[in-house]
Amino acid sequence: DVDPLKAPKFWDEFLKLAEKNQIVLDPVNYQMLKGMMSIAKRKGAVEFIEGYNALKLIESFGVFYVTRMVMFPNSFHIFDEEEVVQDYFLNSGLVPESFSKKYKFSNSNLENGVQISDVLMGVLGKMFTYLRLSSQEEIIKNRDVMSEIALSNLGFVMMLLDRSENQCKAFLNHVASGYEHLKLPILFGAVKSEQELY
Repeated sequence: DVDPLKAPKFWDEFLKLAEKNQIVLDPVNYQMLKGMMSIAKRKGAVEFIEGYNALKLIESFGVFYVTRMVMFPNSFHIFDEEEVVQDYFLNSGLVPESFSKKYKFSNSNLENGVQISDVLMGVLGKMFTYLRLSSQEEIIKNRDVMSEIALSNLGFVMMLLDRSENQCKAFLNHVASGYEHLKLPILFGAVKSEQELY
C-alpha cells in the first residue's frame, strides 16, 4: 500500500532501482519501463498498489489453485489440505459450482502424489532461490565443484523439467524473472565458462 502523497518518492526510488539493474533488461524494454514510470510519477497515482493492506503482497494463493483447474478442466485435482485455500474456494466466489467434482483437499500423509509433489516443489523452490541470489559467474564456479552425485541429481531435475515441458508447456508454472531464466541453462551446464557468457 503506497500513500498517494508519497507517490513521487516511490517512483523516484523505482526509477533508481531500474537504472541500477538495467543491465538485466533488454534496452528497448528498459526505455519503455523508464518512460512508463516517468509518466506515472507525473500523474501522481500508484494504480493497483494504493488503498490496500500495507505489507501484504498477495491476499491468497487460492487463485493459483483455481488457475490450474481452469487450465486443465478435464483433470481431477488433489490438493494438500490448507485451510486458507479451502476457505478461498468456499468464499471467494471464483470457484464455479461445476468445479466441485473436479478437486478434493486431502491430508498429504494419505496421498503419495502430494508427498512427492511437496518434495519436488521444495527442491525447485530452493533451486530458483539459488538462481535469484547468485550471479552467473557464481553459478559456473559452484557447478565446477559439484560432486558427481550432485551433478547426477541436477541432471534428473533437468530431465523432469524437459519431459514436463515437452508433454505440455502449461505444466511448468513458476514466477521468476527473465534474468533467472537466463541462469537456468548455466546451472544445467549449457554454459561451461565465464567466457561463454559474453
